[in-house]
Amino acid sequence: MGKKETIAKMKGYKQTKLGRIPMEWEVRKLGDLGGFLKGKGILKEQLSEKGLPCIRYGEIYTIHDFVIKEFHSFISKEVAKESQPIFHNDILFAGSGETLEDIGKAVAYIGKEEAYAGGDVVILRTGKKNHSEYLSYVLNTDTANRQKRKLGQGHSVVHIYASDLADLIVPVPPLPEQQKIARILSTWDKAIEKTELLIAQKQQLKKGLMQQLLTGKVRFKEFVKSKKMKKTRLGLIPEDWEVMVLSDLTSTFRSGLGITSENISEKGRYAVYGGNGLRGYTNSFTHEGDFFLIGRQGALCGNIVKITGKNYISEHAIAVQANESNDNFFLAYKLEFVDLNRLSESSAQPGLSVDKLLKLRISTPTLKEQKRIGSIISFIDGNILTLNQNLLKLNMQKKGIMQKLLTGQVRVKLK
Repeated sequence: MGKKETIAKMKGYKQTKLGRIPMEWEVRKLGDLGGFLKGKGILKEQLSEKGLPCIRYGEIYTIHDFVIKEFHSFISKEVAKESQPIFHNDILFAGSGETLEDIGKAVAYIGKEEAYAGGDVVILRTGKKNHSEYLSYVLNTDTANRQKRKLGQGHSVVHIYASDLADLIVPVPPLPEQQKIARILSTWDKAIEKTELLIAQKQQLKKGLMQQLLTGKVRFKEFVKSKKMKKTRLGLIPEDWEVMVLSDLTSTFRSGLGITSENISEKGRYAVYGGNGLRGYTNSFTHEGDFFLIGRQGALCGNIVKITGKNYISEHAIAVQANESNDNFFLAYKLEFVDLNRLSESSAQPGLSVDKLLKLRISTPTLKEQKRIGSIISFIDGNILTLNQNLLKLNMQKKGIMQKLLTGQVRVKLK
């Protein structure tokens, strides 16, 4: 790109504290865009299944993204009298959080029904001069979050106050441009929301299939020799199924090897897997073939990950391979279904005992039936994986377009 072309591209822009923005845009403090209010304490015991909708500070960073689409908490009219009402076009901030990432997360209230905000919710009432949905997007950018992290006070629980947020600066385009930017970004939000709903539906379908097929409650006709069920220590199972211990179903059952973070990188010939899935890459491998991994430590204790080919399996996972009489997929789904986390031995730092796992009793059909069951559930798993990949792409696309639209690098066309 030549020097003249670079200069031409910079025309119509100005340099500010937030970087280069269009000439028509302003850099404004939040305190200049409206007035701040405080939510009033709504205790957990004051919540009810029905009533007037309300939002608590923890819900801002755990449930809502950018816009409040629906409420998950409700209070009575009596509690509402002592609470802070919120109105259309208000922006709500999480005034407290467990981490620096939680505090100051902002969501816009674009609804019109009567609703209330609990304690540790900071409210910015912007009025009609600014578009709250646009502001909620810009207030959750990396630039805004860096400012909020500097304002966070406290240690175990971090706080941010209206007096701090009032000094936070944001780029503000003319109102019509704010509205158009918000409409474009909401299109991505709708696509993301639709994909998340499809994932939830597929996961529910998978859960139902596992419940029916892995217990023998529903079977394929070609495998049914008798409809009789028999009593076992695991409950009722089909008469032609067997109860066996895990050690008799596997050919490989061993922990992975230690590997330091210095030996893991973004590039390498072989993938490094732990109990939480892919950790990175390295240039050596420990296992070759079809395996599934069991997370053996921490929050992902009992987590199941399926892998194939040459891979490095770390000490955080147990590598498992079914023997010739059993199917890898069936066995992996069976262990996922029985919830291995219940076998963990420590409350402080959960950990799985290999000896206990090997003695775990499992009900199993013939190899052919195992393969059929495994293939059906695996097909649904493949759908879920594809949807998750699509969701990742949508989120990356949205992040990229947010960066361009909310800085004015790309301008929207107005009628």
